[in-house]
Amino acid sequence: MAIAMIALPLAKAARDGQLHGVTMQLGDSVRDAAESQDVAGVPAERLTYAGLTLTGASYHATDDEGRLQIPVGPLAREIAIYSVAITPLGHADHRD
Repeated sequence: MAIAMIALPLAKAARDGQLHGVTMQLGDSVRDAAESQDVAGVPAERLTYAGLTLTGASYHATDDEGRLQIPVGPLAREIAIYSVAITPLGHADHRD
């Protein structure tokens, strides 16, 4: 069974933040993928957002359910590692 989408609950880490980008590394094992210098950026237009308001690179979630959705297409290698770079904005304690 192939994975079609990764749903990352960004709002649980920070309700307000800046998304700098998503990258992917491939390999035949986790070690190979982690050590790979071939890092590919996931185009911003492929990303979708659920429960998040996006303004440029900044996002805001009204509750803890806001998430970034990353589509996963066919892979050329066995393992893929996705990395997401964000900068939280505002206070660390965002719970109501």
